Amino acid sequence: MSRVAKSSAAVRPEDRARAVRRACDLAIKNGQVAAGIFATGESQTVMGNSRGLFRRVSRDARRVFYHHAGRCGDELGQGQFRRREGFSIRKSSPRARATKAHRALDPREVAPGRYTVILEPSAVLDLVGFLFYDFAATALADKRSCLNDRLGKPLFGKNISITDDAYHPLQLGANFDGEGMPRQRVTLVDRGVPRNLVYSRRSAKAAHKTPTGHGFALPNEYGEAPMESGFRGRQLLDR
Repeated sequence: MSRVAKSSAAVRPEDRARAVRRACDLAIKNGQVAAGIFATGESQTVMGNSRGLFRRVSRDARRVFYHHAGRCGDELGQGQFRRREGFSIRKSSPRARATKAHRALDPREVAPGRYTVILEPSAVLDLVGFLFYDFAATALADKRSCLNDRLGKPLFGKNISITDDAYHPLQLGANFDGEGMPRQRVTLVDRGVPRNLVYSRRSAKAAHKTPTGHGFALPNEYGEAPMESGFRGRQLLDR
């Protein structure tokens, strides 16, 4: 299987240099000092054993890393994109981060209470990402999942759906797991209701289920977890 994006593979060193220069110029306009790293690369994952198992996937990955510091404080930004067109210097540039740094100069104490907040996609991913290991069948069996006794019950907002799909065109991951099992598309949350778990070979056998292709390479203490999840919605969790 090949997941190499032609648009990413075609990026030249001078293209990367110009992109970093544009980002630095934007920071300079805000009175800050900036430095950047813009890297592209291709990796290949191969798995095989003496029992005839053989899996291989080639994929193109992009990592963009910025660190800029000045009198307004330090800011850090990074991201990965499969396709060149998925990355925008102006959207990921220090311009937005410089604004945040300026706003943080004179922080005000906020009284305890309930507040409506609008989170950036990266912030939502960080919060939702903490939940991924709770969708593991091993975690439920060990009684260490927040979903114990909650599967099938409304837990999220109705506008929340989460699906693990390694075959989505924008995903970077392989189409097989650490045990060489093919990954399955699994709906984790459907309109606010946790519906399904993911299974490694061991947890599937214990639960009399079919492996979903989410196991980690052995030995490991986690068993399995969804790692290619897509999130749709605005309300993270409705408790």
